Amino acid sequence: MKIFLIVLGVIVAIAAGGYIFFTMSFQQMQKTVNEGYSKVTNVDLTQVPDGIYNGKAGEFVCSVDLDVVVKDHKISAVVIKDQMSGPEHKALDMTNKIVSAQSPKTDMVSGASGTSKVIMSAVYEALTKK
Repeated sequence: MKIFLIVLGVIVAIAAGGYIFFTMSFQQMQKTVNEGYSKVTNVDLTQVPDGIYNGKAGEFVCSVDLDVVVKDHKISAVVIKDQMSGPEHKALDMTNKIVSAQSPKTDMVSGASGTSKVIMSAVYEALTKK
């Protein structure tokens, strides 16, 4: 019985530690995503030469690595290379919105605010890198 209580105590301690770690990491992720998104504005595409620009944003379970293709000073495509946020079809909806708006700053996809924020942040970062 004593060993059972010790094992149970260890399991509870590990579970509590995991919960605390996850909660703190999730809160930090939300802060990082919101800070990145707060910087997103329209970009003067006339100042962006043709090319492929890489952008990354987010952390933990909400992140994206993407390429922005610029041709004739227009966003011709946003290609997601790696995504750890939301369903792929929501990300595709967001990339299509960005191409249609010709701006990283556009309306979010319904039901995918975290995904929308990291994609807009990554596109903005890609287009404004020096």
